[in-house]
Amino acid sequence: MASIQDKIYEKKVSDKWVNTHYVQEVCRHFLFGYTIYKKKFKQTIPIGCYCLVYNISIAGLISLLLTHTLDGQQLFDTIHYMLYMIVLDAYVYTIFKYRRKMLELNAKLDEWFHYKELEQEALIIREKVEAKASRNVNIYVGIMLSCNFLFCVMPMMKLSFASDRSDMLNFLIYPCYLGFPLDTWWGFALTYAFEIVCSTATFSLYARLTSYGFVTSMHVNYQLKLLRVALQTLEIRSVSIMERLGFSMQSPLWKKRYERTLEEEINTIAIHLQYLHGLSDYIVQILTPATTSTYTGGMWIVCFSGLVMYTAENESMLIGKFFVIFSAELMNVYTFSLTSEYLITSFEETINSIYFCPWYNLPKTCTKTLLNMMTLLMKVPSLRTIVGYKANIVNMGAILNASYTYFSLIIATKS
Repeated sequence: MASIQDKIYEKKVSDKWVNTHYVQEVCRHFLFGYTIYKKKFKQTIPIGCYCLVYNISIAGLISLLLTHTLDGQQLFDTIHYMLYMIVLDAYVYTIFKYRRKMLELNAKLDEWFHYKELEQEALIIREKVEAKASRNVNIYVGIMLSCNFLFCVMPMMKLSFASDRSDMLNFLIYPCYLGFPLDTWWGFALTYAFEIVCSTATFSLYARLTSYGFVTSMHVNYQLKLLRVALQTLEIRSVSIMERLGFSMQSPLWKKRYERTLEEEINTIAIHLQYLHGLSDYIVQILTPATTSTYTGGMWIVCFSGLVMYTAENESMLIGKFFVIFSAELMNVYTFSLTSEYLITSFEETINSIYFCPWYNLPKTCTKTLLNMMTLLMKVPSLRTIVGYKANIVNMGAILNASYTYFSLIIATKS
């Protein structure tokens, strides 16, 4: 059922623009499963298959620890990937738990507000956000899939140049025991093929979910930009609306009608701001588990990447493989930080816009509405982990500096 706030919004906004469901299209790949289009029919891989693949991988890693004697490098390698798969399960959990909220959020973000006398500006802003979001998503997904390609190809390159092939466990994408005999070509091929599927699903899910957060925050940012334009042009638009209604400045009813028009417009802006603030809280709530797993679980993965690099002796391919994982983790941290920064900066700019709007020329009822808007904006939605760690650019810089120091220490110790 729609909330009271939604009903007020729908009653106030009788004329909305609905775009081509861009946010829903971005969300489709991981919310309903990956869809392969073919002519007049389509095949869909359900999102539950992702979870099944990850859990099989975790079971294979546990069985490897229980049934095989692993040296230092293989032990760190195995624990590293077990952490990696557990983090991915947290991503899948996010999708299953918040599926209904995501559907509601997508439909609301795809609705663009219609301000009087700002039709052309709204159209330009809407087209700009869709073009910018599409470009950034394509770049980000392309980088992640390129990382996946390198990740899958590196072990095969190592196998082609290796002289000692006694332990085929070293030539898998990650050490995993699925029960197939690795000393036979078919057993190794089946295990390797399963790991390729798991790796591709991993990087695809990472890319889609993090880009979804980026797209939703960008839509809030640009809709708030439209709101700020409406606020700054409040007086000009009110005069234009009055003239369209046939009122003249010499009319005795002008002042009363003009103040009423100002009140209606500023109340509409306030309702729109409250609506976007609520959607931002939705975004933060949905992305909190994924942010926590990326910042907390991702940092454990980075630490174990360093241990694997430390225990690896003259394994350039292995070092390169874990460098790819490390780069992908930092890319996800950057994307979540950018998502949070979009929300923070957009509401801070809205606060400044209220400060500098012509409030001194407005009736008292309008200034009271502006004060209520300022009170609402005292709490700016931003991404945090469960332990309260802020996912912003400042903390991302701290993570980069710590990672650089950590890996510099490892390289210096090895040399």
